[in-house]
Amino acid sequence: MTDPLPGPAVVGRGLIADAVAERLGVSVHPVPGDTSAGGPTVFAADGWADPVPEGARARGPLLPVRTEIDRLVIGPWEVPGERGCARCAQTRYRRMGHSGEQAARRLHGDRLDRAPALLTGQAARLAAALVEDDVRSAARGAAPRTRHAVLCVDLRDLTVTTHRVLPDPACETCASPRPDAPDDTLGRPVPRPAHRPGAARGRDLPVELESLTARYVDARTGVLRRLHDRTEGAQIVTTAEQAGPHHGMAGYGRSPQRRTSRTTAILEGLERFAATPAAGRRVTVGFYRELADRALDPRTLGLHPPREYDRPGFPYAPFDPDRSYRWVWGWSFLRGAPILVPEPLAYYGLGPHGGGFVYEISNGCALGGSLQEAVLYGVLEVAERDAFLMTWYARLPGPEIDPATLDEADRLQAAVLRAETGYDIRFFDITTEQGIPAVWAMATAPAGSTGAALRCAAGAHLTGARAVRGALSELGAGLSYAIEHFAHPEVAARAARMADDPEAVRDMEDHPLLYCEPRTAERLGFLTGLAPTRPVGDVGVRTGEFADDDIDTVMRAVVGRYLRDGLDVVVVDQTPDELREADLHCAKVLVPGTLSMTFGHRNRRTTGLPRLLEARRRRGLADRPMREDEVNPHPHPFP
Repeated sequence: MTDPLPGPAVVGRGLIADAVAERLGVSVHPVPGDTSAGGPTVFAADGWADPVPEGARARGPLLPVRTEIDRLVIGPWEVPGERGCARCAQTRYRRMGHSGEQAARRLHGDRLDRAPALLTGQAARLAAALVEDDVRSAARGAAPRTRHAVLCVDLRDLTVTTHRVLPDPACETCASPRPDAPDDTLGRPVPRPAHRPGAARGRDLPVELESLTARYVDARTGVLRRLHDRTEGAQIVTTAEQAGPHHGMAGYGRSPQRRTSRTTAILEGLERFAATPAAGRRVTVGFYRELADRALDPRTLGLHPPREYDRPGFPYAPFDPDRSYRWVWGWSFLRGAPILVPEPLAYYGLGPHGGGFVYEISNGCALGGSLQEAVLYGVLEVAERDAFLMTWYARLPGPEIDPATLDEADRLQAAVLRAETGYDIRFFDITTEQGIPAVWAMATAPAGSTGAALRCAAGAHLTGARAVRGALSELGAGLSYAIEHFAHPEVAARAARMADDPEAVRDMEDHPLLYCEPRTAERLGFLTGLAPTRPVGDVGVRTGEFADDDIDTVMRAVVGRYLRDGLDVVVVDQTPDELREADLHCAKVLVPGTLSMTFGHRNRRTTGLPRLLEARRRRGLADRPMREDEVNPHPHPFP
């Protein structure tokens, strides 16, 4: 037995409590109580009990030890007054989707509270050694291994794994709600240098892959469940799986380099995570008619056609200025002041049951190493989706980009994609009047093919070359999947039904699948019919002003393209506490007057947008505005 340690106390009864007490040289307290005068208290249970018993009190740190079905769990190390506790760890665990174990506990709690058959004296002694190590670390001023982490001992082979626990910002035990208040952070320029000349990022995030993975990816307590890779379209495609309320909103990375692909998948997964506001967050509640002087009018962002709101089963209700809604604070660049934004537009994870009046997705959501960087990429995404949909709904021809002028790496990737699939790869300039480079990429089947007819993608960036690269990356991964998927007869039959019935296009996957059907290829004739060829360097307008090596300067230059046309750029800082810890930031960017991406033909948002109706006249293709019944009636092909 080791020498007694000053201060520690052990509460509980059973094999684990006895082993820990013997290791620490103290007696066991059988019931919870005020057991210590500042030293650590170890709560030990042989069964699947609550980490900290009801009514337990301790003036110093707490360390729970208990079992689950086939593992022994130690931690996290709780410190009074600090965030990150056993309840946080339990919440993270539940969000990972371990519903089977939770259901078993509800149904068989009395039996699970007993020691599992796999718990042996050897396992209890191993737990005691791990506990002693943490107690001694804390005594000498070092951080215990279970500080913001849990240790799991597999009772079958006694292997030990560490699982990081991020504090839960909505925890009822250790957190306080973050107030929603006006913020003028974006109202003043702040230097944000790029991490190297010519980069459009303030940090080289792929270099941080290992730390990002350790912080956020864990099948037990992570924000993301796991990463997995596959090869498609001459590149590595990585999926970052989520769970709990975010299940199905995975993050994806596509790159010829595995490190870049994995980093991108993690960041996109975190961006999806940020799309749902933390529970208990304070918001403003009120009527638009009362708040109009300081609130965004959601009708300027495009609504569903009135006939859709009137149809049975449509999940959204028309916006009513005299109805009470929840609002959050954002920033209006046009006003130069804070602005209230309807919560369903600021956080698309709420869905129709969160008071939504329109279908809203991740359009304009982005993540960066600073809020300014997140805003920059949010605006670029708005530009990409708006350019694609404007081209589609107004049937605008796009000048084709000369493939010989592409960067060498992009020419090589396109050539590999052609060689792998046999499809012709083309790029079209779809830049809108703001002059932010935007590109439509399209792969078409070889003549005589009975496979998938075509696949489309889009990209927007600070130069035409970067926009092509983004579109090509999306196209490569999607094309391989489309060819394989469409080869199944039942899938091809579904595409044929959607070609006859646009309302059968209901989900995101339906849109590209529809254009695998050969009969739909003619719908894109407007894009390719009269377009002259142009070099990639001519895509966009005065892109030299985007070439600064300061992210804030570039962001304001891009935002300025909309402001000069009288369009506002509105930003909501979505950053949850989990991301602030790593100095990452998420933003939702809304540009009233632009087209928002939607999926499902009934969900299109084309009503109340004069800029769309003026598009053909603005291009010199018509001498009058379009009528709403002249907007392209077919579902769009965006993947």
